[in-house]
Amino acid sequence: MKSLLSIPLFTALFACNTHLTKTDQKTDADLPPADSVPAAEPRRPMQFTANDVMIVVNEISDTLKYTRAAFKEIVDAHPELLNETPKDPDTTYFALTNYSRFGGEAGQDEYYMLYAYFLKKKNGVERYAERRNKLIGIYLNINSIFGELQYGGTYFGHQHYRITGYAEFSVYLYKNFEPGHQKTYDISKEKDPYIESLRQLIAAAIKMEMLNSVEERMKRAKGLNALVDIIDSSITDDFYLRQAQEFQNRHYGYY
Repeated sequence: MKSLLSIPLFTALFACNTHLTKTDQKTDADLPPADSVPAAEPRRPMQFTANDVMIVVNEISDTLKYTRAAFKEIVDAHPELLNETPKDPDTTYFALTNYSRFGGEAGQDEYYMLYAYFLKKKNGVERYAERRNKLIGIYLNINSIFGELQYGGTYFGHQHYRITGYAEFSVYLYKNFEPGHQKTYDISKEKDPYIESLRQLIAAAIKMEMLNSVEERMKRAKGLNALVDIIDSSITDDFYLRQAQEFQNRHYGYY
């Protein structure tokens, strides 16, 4: 079976570049930054640019494009996307009474991307840019590790699109409890066991792959441990550690 490591996996440099679009694709150079698209406010007339198309683009270059009318329809039908006190994206999505265009896996992907877009406006685009990007990187690499161990699958592809939603909610938690996350103690005693648990999981899974040659297994182990190295270097405080553990346990708890 073809290994995912033959395909360039996500790194901390955001090398992954996929698109979820309802119309034709454009290159990143053609797309305006997400911040250039005006945010909608609840119970007020929508304000738009002069362009007829609204473009939502996130940190990993996934894009959604809407006509002004379609975008307004979505906002009017889903005021929960503008809630002052948001819930996590899973809870928000599964509480919908009418999924309309957001039914099915692809519809859920789209919803999470819009969720992230609106919550990012509320959180502060620039102020939390570094923390947002680092969280997205950690979550994408965790997803890549488990996707590779399973030799791929649609679950991991859909997770890719939804990760900006999960990361943005983590930013929201950080923003609202920021004073409590300014700890300066050495987290290595807590982080090292977590990182080692990932390496042990990889070693155990690859050991069971008896159909692969020793050389193939060694190559897979090396690639997967390289992703663990990136996660290790990205977890620089207790908040990143807690969020990484929570994300993994919630979405990949079958391991």
